[in-house]
Amino acid sequence: MNIEDIDIPTVTLQVTFDKMSPQIESLLDFITVLLITILVYVYLIIFDFVIKRIVFFRRKRQYYVEVDDN
Repeated sequence: MNIEDIDIPTVTLQVTFDKMSPQIESLLDFITVLLITILVYVYLIIFDFVIKRIVFFRRKRQYYVEVDDN
């Protein structure tokens, strides 16, 4: 008896999900918006910090000479 001669039944699996409740969907939308807002806020804080450091260091490197008009 060969392996090819054996009839192997095929098994199929179907996965279905129930529809989400509107409350959970609304909560997920709110959490998504909140997360995006927080990430943008943190990004702007970091960006502002980096820009201020660059400007501060450039100003620090400049030399100012005061001249008296006497």
